[in-house]
Amino acid sequence: SACRPPASSRMPSLTSRPSTYNTAAIHTAGRALMLLGCCALVDVEAVGGCFVEARAVGEAMLRGGNAKRALVIGAEVFSRLLDFNDRTTCVLFGDGAGAAIFELAADPTPFAVMLGARGDAAIHAGGPSRAGSAPITMDGRAVFRFAVDALPKCLHAVLDETQLTLDDLSWVVCHQANSRIIDHCIKHLNTDPAKFYKNMERHGNTSAASIPVALNELAEA
Repeated sequence: SACRPPASSRMPSLTSRPSTYNTAAIHTAGRALMLLGCCALVDVEAVGGCFVEARAVGEAMLRGGNAKRALVIGAEVFSRLLDFNDRTTCVLFGDGAGAAIFELAADPTPFAVMLGARGDAAIHAGGPSRAGSAPITMDGRAVFRFAVDALPKCLHAVLDETQLTLDDLSWVVCHQANSRIIDHCIKHLNTDPAKFYKNMERHGNTSAASIPVALNELAEA
């Protein structure tokens, strides 16, 4: 049976690229879940950072007092956007979808987020165009250099703000982009690699879906 939430519910969605430009991906999801007309729907496009950014949007809505819960969905169909002759890129990505429901905790829970963006040509996300579908292209070395610098900085920033240390954490769930990126950061941080969850060998880089898929696997383990 369909779930009909009250009007105070919120439903942020996240994708790298919609399959069509005239319909936001969240409206497709909302229609499938029979949620149109009963809650706000928000589409967030931020590629690998989607889940963190949509999670922050959901928290802001909850703290605003107009919602009790936020459903955050991450979904990707990269197989539509890849050039399978480009073996440097197509072998890295996978299709996937995941979701999480958030609500404010009764007891104060340490939370911090560090958001940012660097738009350049290291990753060119393709999509529908008048000529058809433009494939994704990527400068893997440039992405690697950026990621191994940004990941430890972001991790230190949120730990400092929440006054926690890596020893206080049971798990660290990163965007599942590349195992070498995570391994490099583990070495840089001189920390226990068992804390860092990885599933790229099974799913590839599912971008917006990678963190909710990983969280689901941890919950079911």
